[in-house]
Amino acid sequence: MQNFFSSKSKISSECDDVIWDERRLSFHKELIKSILIQKKLKKSDIIILVSNQRAIFFSSLFAIWELGFCAACISPSTTKSELKNIIKKTGSRVIINYKIKSSFYKELEIDCIDTKNLKKIRIENTTSRHINFDDNALIIFTSGTTNQPKGVVHTFRSIYTRLNFNKYYIGEYSLKNTLCPLPTHFGHGLIGNCLTSLYSGTTLHLLDKFSTNHALRFNEIIDELKISFLCSVPTMWKLILKVSKKPKRKNLRIHIGSASLSSHLMKQVAKWSNSKNIYNMYGITETCNWIGGKQFFLKNANGEVGKPWGGKYAILGSNKIKSQGIGEILINTPSIMRGYFKSSGETRKSFYNGWFKTGDYGVLKPNGELTITGRIKNEINKSGLKIYPEDIDLLLEKHPLVIESYTFGLEDEITGEVACTAIQISKDSKKNRNLIKKFCNDNFLREKQPDKWFWVNRIPKNERGKVIKKDVIKLCSQLNDY
Repeated sequence: MQNFFSSKSKISSECDDVIWDERRLSFHKELIKSILIQKKLKKSDIIILVSNQRAIFFSSLFAIWELGFCAACISPSTTKSELKNIIKKTGSRVIINYKIKSSFYKELEIDCIDTKNLKKIRIENTTSRHINFDDNALIIFTSGTTNQPKGVVHTFRSIYTRLNFNKYYIGEYSLKNTLCPLPTHFGHGLIGNCLTSLYSGTTLHLLDKFSTNHALRFNEIIDELKISFLCSVPTMWKLILKVSKKPKRKNLRIHIGSASLSSHLMKQVAKWSNSKNIYNMYGITETCNWIGGKQFFLKNANGEVGKPWGGKYAILGSNKIKSQGIGEILINTPSIMRGYFKSSGETRKSFYNGWFKTGDYGVLKPNGELTITGRIKNEINKSGLKIYPEDIDLLLEKHPLVIESYTFGLEDEITGEVACTAIQISKDSKKNRNLIKKFCNDNFLREKQPDKWFWVNRIPKNERGKVIKKDVIKLCSQLNDY
Protein backbone atom coordinates (compact mmCIF):
# COMPACT_ATOMS: atom_id res chain seq x y z
CA MET A 1 0.00 0.00 0.00
CA GLN A 2 1.48 3.30 -1.09
CA ASN A 3 0.87 5.12 2.19
CA PHE A 4 2.07 2.32 4.47
CA PHE A 5 4.84 0.58 2.53
CA SER A 6 7.91 2.13 0.96
CA SER A 7 9.16 0.81 -2.39
CA LYS A 8 12.67 0.66 -0.84
CA SER A 9 11.62 -1.79 1.87
CA LYS A 10 12.64 -5.46 1.95
CA ILE A 11 11.70 -8.41 4.14
CA SER A 12 13.88 -11.36 5.04
CA SER A 13 12.49 -14.18 7.12
CA GLU A 14 13.79 -17.38 8.66
CA CYS A 15 10.78 -19.08 7.09
CA ASP A 16 11.35 -17.79 3.52
CA ASP A 17 14.00 -18.91 1.05
CA VAL A 18 14.55 -15.50 -0.53
CA ILE A 19 14.46 -11.85 0.44
CA TRP A 20 11.18 -10.24 -0.58
CA ASP A 21 11.61 -6.88 -2.27
CA GLU A 22 8.87 -4.46 -3.31
CA ARG A 23 8.32 -6.32 -6.59
CA ARG A 24 7.74 -9.70 -4.96
CA LEU A 25 5.60 -8.25 -2.17
CA SER A 26 3.45 -6.35 -4.67
CA PHE A 27 3.02 -9.39 -6.94
CA HIS A 28 1.66 -11.53 -4.10
CA LYS A 29 -0.41 -8.64 -2.86
CA GLU A 30 -2.13 -8.44 -6.26
CA LEU A 31 -2.78 -12.19 -6.21
CA ILE A 32 -4.52 -11.91 -2.85
CA LYS A 33 -6.48 -8.85 -3.99
CA SER A 34 -7.68 -10.84 -7.03
CA ILE A 35 -9.01 -13.60 -4.77
CA LEU A 36 -10.73 -11.14 -2.44
CA ILE A 37 -12.39 -9.32 -5.34
CA GLN A 38 -13.84 -12.62 -6.55
CA LYS A 39 -15.47 -13.09 -3.14
CA LYS A 40 -17.74 -10.08 -3.84
CA LEU A 41 -17.36 -8.83 -0.28
CA LYS A 42 -18.97 -5.71 1.11
CA LYS A 43 -16.76 -2.81 2.14
CA SER A 44 -17.87 -3.27 5.75
CA ASP A 45 -16.60 -6.88 5.80
CA ILE A 46 -13.80 -7.78 8.18
CA ILE A 47 -11.08 -10.15 6.97
CA ILE A 48 -9.50 -12.40 9.59
CA LEU A 49 -5.74 -12.59 9.04
CA VAL A 50 -3.75 -15.24 10.88
CA SER A 51 -0.39 -13.90 11.97
CA ASN A 52 2.86 -15.51 10.90
CA GLN A 53 6.53 -14.57 10.60
CA ARG A 54 6.57 -14.59 6.78
CA ALA A 55 6.62 -11.83 4.20
CA ILE A 56 3.34 -13.14 2.72
CA PHE A 57 1.60 -11.98 5.89
CA PHE A 58 2.38 -8.36 4.99
CA SER A 59 1.37 -8.85 1.35
CA SER A 60 -1.96 -10.11 2.71
CA LEU A 61 -2.36 -7.19 5.10
CA PHE A 62 -1.62 -4.59 2.40
CA ALA A 63 -4.02 -6.36 0.01
CA ILE A 64 -6.79 -6.12 2.60
CA TRP A 65 -6.08 -2.45 3.19
CA GLU A 66 -5.80 -1.46 -0.46
CA LEU A 67 -9.31 -2.83 -1.01
CA GLY A 68 -10.57 -0.78 1.93
CA PHE A 69 -11.32 -3.71 4.22
CA CYS A 70 -10.54 -4.03 7.91
CA ALA A 71 -8.11 -6.75 9.04
CA ALA A 72 -8.59 -8.66 12.28
CA CYS A 73 -5.15 -10.06 13.13
CA ILE A 74 -5.13 -13.15 15.30
CA SER A 75 -2.51 -15.46 16.76
CA PRO A 76 -1.71 -18.73 14.93
CA SER A 77 -2.22 -20.50 18.26
CA THR A 78 -5.83 -19.32 18.53
CA THR A 79 -7.97 -22.31 19.49
CA LYS A 80 -11.03 -23.44 17.56
CA SER A 81 -13.40 -22.23 20.29
CA GLU A 82 -11.66 -18.84 20.45
CA LEU A 83 -11.79 -18.48 16.68
CA LYS A 84 -15.45 -19.45 16.67
CA ASN A 85 -16.19 -16.59 19.07
CA ILE A 86 -14.14 -14.14 16.97
CA ILE A 87 -15.99 -15.14 13.80
CA LYS A 88 -19.31 -14.69 15.57
CA LYS A 89 -18.27 -11.31 16.96
CA THR A 90 -16.88 -9.89 13.70
CA GLY A 91 -19.27 -11.58 11.26
CA SER A 92 -16.22 -12.42 9.14
CA ARG A 93 -16.78 -14.54 6.02
CA VAL A 94 -13.13 -14.91 4.96
CA ILE A 95 -9.97 -15.98 6.75
CA ILE A 96 -6.44 -15.73 5.32
CA ASN A 97 -3.79 -18.13 6.59
CA TYR A 98 -0.60 -19.84 5.49
CA LYS A 99 -0.84 -23.59 4.89
CA ILE A 100 -4.46 -24.00 5.93
CA LYS A 101 -5.75 -27.20 7.52
CA SER A 102 -9.12 -27.34 5.80
CA SER A 103 -10.61 -29.68 8.42
CA PHE A 104 -9.92 -27.07 11.12
CA TYR A 105 -12.03 -24.43 9.37
CA LYS A 106 -14.68 -26.60 7.69
CA GLU A 107 -17.06 -26.77 10.63
CA LEU A 108 -16.60 -23.03 11.30
CA GLU A 109 -18.24 -22.32 7.93
CA ILE A 110 -15.76 -19.66 6.88
CA ASP A 111 -14.16 -19.21 3.45
CA CYS A 112 -10.39 -19.84 3.55
CA ILE A 113 -7.56 -18.36 1.50
CA ASP A 114 -4.37 -20.42 1.70
CA THR A 115 -1.41 -18.12 0.95
CA LYS A 116 0.84 -21.14 0.44
CA ASN A 117 -1.03 -22.07 -2.76
CA LEU A 118 -1.33 -18.96 -4.92
CA LYS A 119 0.44 -20.22 -8.05
CA LYS A 120 -2.70 -20.99 -10.06
CA ILE A 121 -4.36 -17.66 -9.35
CA ARG A 122 -4.76 -15.27 -12.27
CA ILE A 123 -4.32 -11.59 -11.48
CA GLU A 124 -7.52 -9.68 -12.24
CA ASN A 125 -8.13 -5.95 -12.44
CA THR A 126 -7.21 -5.04 -8.88
CA THR A 127 -7.39 -1.27 -8.86
CA SER A 128 -7.19 -0.03 -5.29
CA ARG A 129 -10.32 1.49 -3.84
CA HIS A 130 -10.50 5.01 -2.48
CA ILE A 131 -9.83 4.78 1.23
CA ASN A 132 -11.24 7.08 3.85
CA PHE A 133 -8.51 7.53 6.45
CA ASP A 134 -11.14 7.43 9.18
CA ASP A 135 -12.36 3.96 8.17
CA ASN A 136 -11.54 0.98 10.37
CA ALA A 137 -8.24 -0.64 9.33
CA LEU A 138 -7.21 -3.04 12.08
CA ILE A 139 -8.68 -4.97 14.98
CA ILE A 140 -6.28 -6.38 17.56
CA PHE A 141 -7.73 -8.77 20.13
CA THR A 142 -6.16 -8.20 23.51
CA SER A 143 -8.05 -10.56 25.82
CA GLY A 144 -11.32 -12.30 26.48
CA THR A 145 -11.37 -14.37 23.29
CA THR A 146 -12.61 -17.42 25.16
CA ASN A 147 -15.97 -15.82 25.93
CA GLN A 148 -16.49 -12.23 24.74
CA PRO A 149 -13.71 -11.15 22.36
CA LYS A 150 -12.31 -7.71 23.22
CA GLY A 151 -10.98 -6.07 20.10
CA VAL A 152 -9.15 -2.74 19.86
CA VAL A 153 -10.12 -0.93 16.64
CA HIS A 154 -7.66 1.34 14.84
CA THR A 155 -8.34 3.46 11.78
CA PHE A 156 -6.01 4.09 8.86
CA ARG A 157 -5.44 7.53 10.36
CA SER A 158 -4.37 6.33 13.83
CA ILE A 159 -1.92 3.81 12.35
CA TYR A 160 -0.53 6.27 9.81
CA THR A 161 -0.08 8.89 12.55
CA ARG A 162 1.78 6.49 14.85
CA LEU A 163 4.08 5.33 12.04
CA ASN A 164 5.04 8.94 11.33
CA PHE A 165 5.75 9.60 15.01
CA ASN A 166 7.84 6.43 15.25
CA LYS A 167 9.82 7.28 12.14
CA TYR A 168 10.51 10.77 13.46
CA TYR A 169 11.56 9.79 16.98
CA ILE A 170 13.57 6.68 16.03
CA GLY A 171 15.15 7.99 12.85
CA GLU A 172 15.67 6.23 9.52
CA TYR A 173 19.35 5.56 10.26
CA SER A 174 18.52 3.43 13.31
CA LEU A 175 15.78 1.61 11.39
CA LYS A 176 18.13 0.62 8.55
CA ASN A 177 18.23 -3.07 9.53
CA THR A 178 15.33 -3.92 11.81
CA LEU A 179 14.98 -7.22 13.66
CA CYS A 180 11.55 -8.46 14.77
CA PRO A 181 11.71 -11.34 17.28
CA LEU A 182 8.09 -10.63 18.38
CA PRO A 183 4.74 -12.04 17.17
CA THR A 184 3.09 -9.99 14.40
CA HIS A 185 -0.46 -10.06 15.75
CA PHE A 186 -0.17 -7.36 18.43
CA GLY A 187 0.80 -3.70 18.38
CA HIS A 188 4.33 -3.90 19.77
CA GLY A 189 5.48 -6.39 17.14
CA LEU A 190 3.22 -5.52 14.19
CA ILE A 191 3.14 -1.72 14.29
CA GLY A 192 6.11 -0.64 16.38
CA ASN A 193 8.55 -3.20 15.03
CA CYS A 194 7.43 -4.22 11.53
CA LEU A 195 5.20 -1.57 9.96
CA THR A 196 7.45 1.22 11.22
CA SER A 197 10.36 -0.38 9.36
CA LEU A 198 8.42 -1.06 6.14
CA TYR A 199 6.98 2.45 6.14
CA SER A 200 10.48 3.91 6.52
CA GLY A 201 11.99 2.12 3.52
CA THR A 202 14.32 -0.19 5.44
CA THR A 203 15.02 -3.94 5.68
CA LEU A 204 12.91 -5.98 8.09
CA HIS A 205 14.27 -9.30 9.38
CA LEU A 206 11.66 -11.66 10.85
CA LEU A 207 12.58 -14.35 13.35
CA ASP A 208 10.40 -17.41 13.71
CA LYS A 209 8.82 -17.90 17.13
CA PHE A 210 11.47 -16.75 19.62
CA SER A 211 13.12 -19.71 21.33
CA THR A 212 16.05 -20.72 23.51
CA ASN A 213 17.99 -21.42 20.32
CA HIS A 214 17.49 -17.80 19.22
CA ALA A 215 18.63 -16.60 22.62
CA LEU A 216 21.80 -18.73 22.45
CA ARG A 217 22.90 -17.21 19.15
CA PHE A 218 21.33 -13.77 19.55
CA ASN A 219 24.73 -12.09 19.27
CA GLU A 220 25.40 -13.96 16.01
CA ILE A 221 22.01 -12.97 14.58
CA ILE A 222 22.70 -9.31 15.32
CA ASP A 223 26.20 -9.41 13.81
CA GLU A 224 25.35 -11.51 10.72
CA LEU A 225 22.30 -9.42 9.78
CA LYS A 226 23.99 -6.14 10.79
CA ILE A 227 20.99 -5.26 12.93
CA SER A 228 20.63 -1.60 13.88
CA PHE A 229 17.25 -1.71 15.66
CA LEU A 230 15.05 -4.23 17.43
CA CYS A 231 12.02 -4.40 19.72
CA SER A 232 11.77 -6.77 22.66
CA VAL A 233 10.16 -7.61 25.99
CA PRO A 234 11.91 -8.00 29.38
CA THR A 235 11.45 -11.78 29.54
CA MET A 236 13.49 -12.19 26.34
CA TRP A 237 16.45 -10.40 27.90
CA LYS A 238 16.39 -12.48 31.05
CA LEU A 239 17.10 -15.47 28.83
CA ILE A 240 19.47 -13.77 26.35
CA LEU A 241 21.69 -12.34 29.08
CA LYS A 242 21.96 -15.76 30.64
CA VAL A 243 23.03 -17.74 27.55
CA SER A 244 24.31 -15.41 24.82
CA LYS A 245 27.72 -13.85 24.26
CA LYS A 246 28.04 -10.14 23.50
CA PRO A 247 27.65 -9.01 19.87
CA LYS A 248 30.46 -7.23 18.05
CA ARG A 249 28.18 -4.51 16.71
CA LYS A 250 27.89 -1.29 18.68
CA ASN A 251 25.28 1.46 19.11
CA LEU A 252 22.43 -0.98 18.55
CA ARG A 253 19.08 0.67 19.31
CA ILE A 254 16.90 -1.55 21.50
CA HIS A 255 13.31 -0.90 22.57
CA ILE A 256 12.01 -2.86 25.57
CA GLY A 257 8.33 -2.72 26.44
CA SER A 258 5.03 -4.57 27.12
CA ALA A 259 5.97 -5.24 30.77
CA SER A 260 7.72 -3.59 33.71
CA LEU A 261 11.41 -3.01 33.06
CA SER A 262 13.75 -2.55 36.00
CA SER A 263 16.65 -0.12 35.78
CA HIS A 264 18.83 -3.05 36.84
CA LEU A 265 17.84 -5.12 33.78
CA MET A 266 18.17 -2.06 31.56
CA LYS A 267 21.79 -1.61 32.72
CA GLN A 268 22.53 -5.28 32.00
CA VAL A 269 21.16 -4.96 28.45
CA ALA A 270 23.20 -1.80 27.90
CA LYS A 271 26.36 -3.58 29.08
CA TRP A 272 25.68 -6.67 26.95
CA SER A 273 24.99 -4.66 23.78
CA ASN A 274 27.78 -2.14 24.43
CA SER A 275 25.20 0.56 23.72
CA LYS A 276 23.45 3.32 25.62
CA ASN A 277 20.81 3.41 22.91
CA ILE A 278 18.42 1.36 25.06
CA TYR A 279 14.86 2.63 25.59
CA ASN A 280 12.27 1.76 28.22
CA MET A 281 9.09 2.00 26.14
CA TYR A 282 5.57 2.77 27.28
CA GLY A 283 2.59 1.95 25.15
CA ILE A 284 -0.60 -0.04 24.95
CA THR A 285 -2.66 -1.52 22.14
CA GLU A 286 -5.14 1.32 22.48
CA THR A 287 -2.46 3.90 21.53
CA CYS A 288 -1.43 1.82 18.47
CA ASN A 289 1.79 0.76 20.15
CA TRP A 290 4.24 3.07 21.93
CA ILE A 291 3.26 6.44 23.26
CA GLY A 292 6.75 7.25 24.52
CA GLY A 293 10.08 6.00 25.77
CA LYS A 294 13.18 7.06 27.66
CA GLN A 295 16.79 6.36 26.81
CA PHE A 296 19.16 4.59 29.19
CA PHE A 297 21.16 6.65 31.67
CA LEU A 298 23.13 5.38 34.66
CA LYS A 299 20.71 7.09 37.05
CA ASN A 300 17.48 5.84 35.43
CA ALA A 301 14.87 5.00 38.06
CA ASN A 302 12.48 2.09 37.71
CA GLY A 303 9.54 2.89 35.42
CA GLU A 304 10.88 6.10 33.83
CA VAL A 305 9.47 6.43 30.28
CA GLY A 306 10.16 10.10 29.55
CA LYS A 307 7.98 12.42 27.47
CA PRO A 308 5.32 11.33 24.95
CA TRP A 309 6.11 10.75 21.28
CA GLY A 310 3.24 12.76 19.86
CA GLY A 311 0.45 13.67 22.26
CA LYS A 312 0.19 14.51 25.95
CA TYR A 313 0.22 12.86 29.37
CA ALA A 314 -1.96 13.94 32.26
CA ILE A 315 -2.92 12.64 35.69
CA LEU A 316 -6.45 11.93 36.90
CA GLY A 317 -6.78 12.76 40.60
CA SER A 318 -9.92 13.58 42.60
CA ASN A 319 -11.89 13.64 39.32
CA LYS A 320 -9.62 16.38 37.99
CA ILE A 321 -7.23 16.37 35.05
CA LYS A 322 -3.82 17.56 36.26
CA SER A 323 -0.67 18.40 34.33
CA GLN A 324 1.51 16.94 37.09
CA GLY A 325 1.23 14.81 40.21
CA ILE A 326 0.42 11.22 41.18
CA GLY A 327 -2.54 9.19 40.01
CA GLU A 328 -4.00 7.35 37.05
CA ILE A 329 -2.23 8.14 33.79
CA LEU A 330 -4.29 9.78 31.05
CA ILE A 331 -3.25 9.95 27.41
CA ASN A 332 -4.31 12.24 24.60
CA THR A 333 -2.78 11.31 21.23
CA PRO A 334 -3.80 11.30 17.55
CA SER A 335 -2.96 7.58 17.42
CA ILE A 336 -5.62 6.61 19.95
CA MET A 337 -7.99 3.79 19.02
CA ARG A 338 -11.47 4.38 17.65
CA GLY A 339 -12.82 2.20 20.43
CA TYR A 340 -13.48 -1.38 21.45
CA PHE A 341 -15.19 -3.39 18.74
CA LYS A 342 -18.96 -3.48 19.25
CA SER A 343 -18.49 -2.39 22.87
CA SER A 344 -19.62 1.23 23.04
CA GLY A 345 -20.22 1.03 26.79
CA GLU A 346 -16.69 -0.26 27.42
CA THR A 347 -15.33 2.45 25.13
CA ARG A 348 -17.15 5.24 27.00
CA LYS A 349 -15.83 3.98 30.36
CA SER A 350 -12.28 4.12 28.99
CA PHE A 351 -12.33 7.88 28.38
CA TYR A 352 -12.57 10.87 30.70
CA ASN A 353 -13.35 14.20 29.04
CA GLY A 354 -11.65 13.07 25.84
CA TRP A 355 -8.59 11.58 27.59
CA PHE A 356 -7.91 7.83 27.50
CA LYS A 357 -7.71 6.21 30.94
CA THR A 358 -4.77 3.81 30.84
CA GLY A 359 -5.41 1.91 34.06
CA ASP A 360 -1.80 2.61 35.06
CA TYR A 361 -0.59 4.55 38.08
CA GLY A 362 2.20 7.02 37.55
CA VAL A 363 4.05 10.17 38.55
CA LEU A 364 4.07 13.07 36.09
CA LYS A 365 6.76 15.67 36.64
CA PRO A 366 6.37 19.41 35.87
CA ASN A 367 8.73 18.96 32.88
CA GLY A 368 6.33 16.43 31.32
CA GLU A 369 8.35 13.28 32.10
CA LEU A 370 6.41 10.23 33.25
CA THR A 371 7.27 7.38 35.60
CA ILE A 372 5.06 4.27 35.68
CA THR A 373 4.50 2.88 39.16
CA GLY A 374 2.02 0.05 38.55
CA ARG A 375 -1.32 -1.21 37.27
CA ILE A 376 -4.48 -0.19 39.11
CA LYS A 377 -6.01 -3.65 38.74
CA ASN A 378 -2.84 -5.19 40.24
CA GLU A 379 -2.91 -3.01 43.37
CA ILE A 380 -3.14 -5.01 46.59
CA ASN A 381 -5.24 -3.52 49.41
CA LYS A 382 -3.96 -5.00 52.66
CA SER A 383 -5.89 -3.59 55.64
CA GLY A 384 -6.11 -0.24 53.80
CA LEU A 385 -2.40 -0.26 52.90
CA LYS A 386 -1.82 -0.04 49.15
CA ILE A 387 0.86 -2.36 47.83
CA TYR A 388 2.11 -2.22 44.26
CA PRO A 389 3.27 -5.70 43.14
CA GLU A 390 5.65 -4.17 40.59
CA ASP A 391 7.69 -2.60 43.42
CA ILE A 392 8.31 -6.00 44.98
CA ASP A 393 9.17 -7.70 41.68
CA LEU A 394 11.57 -4.96 40.57
CA LEU A 395 13.41 -5.23 43.88
CA LEU A 396 13.59 -9.01 43.94
CA GLU A 397 14.91 -9.25 40.39
CA LYS A 398 17.99 -7.29 41.45
CA HIS A 399 19.09 -10.33 43.45
CA PRO A 400 21.55 -12.50 41.45
CA LEU A 401 19.73 -15.71 42.40
CA VAL A 402 16.32 -14.51 41.22
CA ILE A 403 15.43 -15.44 37.65
CA GLU A 404 11.95 -13.96 37.81
CA SER A 405 9.18 -13.08 40.24
CA TYR A 406 5.50 -12.24 39.99
CA THR A 407 3.59 -10.72 42.90
CA PHE A 408 -0.22 -10.76 43.14
CA GLY A 409 -2.99 -10.35 45.66
CA LEU A 410 -5.27 -13.01 47.14
CA GLU A 411 -8.40 -12.48 49.21
CA ASP A 412 -8.00 -12.75 52.98
CA GLU A 413 -10.76 -12.79 55.62
CA ILE A 414 -8.83 -10.61 58.07
CA THR A 415 -6.84 -8.11 55.96
CA GLY A 416 -8.96 -8.08 52.80
CA GLU A 417 -5.97 -9.10 50.68
CA VAL A 418 -2.50 -10.51 51.18
CA ALA A 419 0.56 -10.13 48.96
CA CYS A 420 1.81 -13.35 47.37
CA THR A 421 4.95 -13.82 45.30
CA ALA A 422 5.61 -16.59 42.82
CA ILE A 423 9.36 -16.73 42.39
CA GLN A 424 11.78 -18.67 40.22
CA ILE A 425 15.38 -18.87 41.39
CA SER A 426 18.60 -20.57 40.35
CA LYS A 427 20.20 -23.13 42.69
CA ASP A 428 16.98 -23.58 44.65
CA SER A 429 17.60 -24.53 48.27
CA LYS A 430 16.32 -23.64 51.72
CA LYS A 431 19.46 -21.58 52.32
CA ASN A 432 19.03 -19.55 49.12
CA ARG A 433 15.34 -19.01 49.79
CA ASN A 434 16.20 -17.54 53.17
CA LEU A 435 18.88 -15.33 51.59
CA ILE A 436 16.31 -13.88 49.20
CA LYS A 437 13.81 -13.28 51.99
CA LYS A 438 16.48 -11.51 53.99
CA PHE A 439 17.37 -9.40 50.94
CA CYS A 440 13.74 -8.34 50.67
CA ASN A 441 13.55 -7.66 54.41
CA ASP A 442 16.69 -5.48 54.29
CA ASN A 443 15.57 -3.42 51.31
CA PHE A 444 11.79 -3.04 51.57
CA LEU A 445 9.21 -1.83 54.07
CA ARG A 446 8.24 -4.73 56.33
CA GLU A 447 4.49 -4.11 56.02
CA LYS A 448 4.70 -4.19 52.20
CA GLN A 449 6.67 -7.43 51.93
CA PRO A 450 5.11 -10.66 50.58
CA ASP A 451 2.96 -12.58 53.05
CA LYS A 452 3.27 -15.80 51.08
CA TRP A 453 6.12 -17.09 48.95
CA PHE A 454 5.64 -19.72 46.24
CA TRP A 455 8.84 -21.19 44.79
CA VAL A 456 8.15 -22.32 41.22
CA ASN A 457 10.08 -23.88 38.34
CA ARG A 458 8.63 -21.39 35.85
CA ILE A 459 6.18 -18.52 35.68
CA PRO A 460 3.45 -19.05 33.04
CA LYS A 461 3.41 -16.54 30.15
CA ASN A 462 1.64 -16.05 26.85
CA GLU A 463 3.41 -15.87 23.48
CA ARG A 464 3.91 -12.12 23.92
CA GLY A 465 6.00 -12.73 27.02
CA LYS A 466 3.33 -11.43 29.41
CA VAL A 467 2.60 -13.28 32.65
CA ILE A 468 -0.78 -15.04 32.74
CA LYS A 469 -2.09 -14.16 36.20
CA LYS A 470 -4.84 -16.79 36.41
CA ASP A 471 -2.34 -19.51 35.49
CA VAL A 472 0.10 -18.27 38.14
CA ILE A 473 -2.63 -18.38 40.79
CA LYS A 474 -3.67 -21.86 39.63
CA LEU A 475 -0.06 -23.06 39.81
CA CYS A 476 0.46 -21.56 43.28
CA SER A 477 -2.77 -23.07 44.60
CA GLN A 478 -1.18 -26.48 44.07
CA LEU A 479 1.85 -25.55 46.18
CA ASN A 480 2.45 -24.83 49.84
CA ASP A 481 3.74 -21.37 50.62
CA TYR A 482 7.05 -21.13 52.45
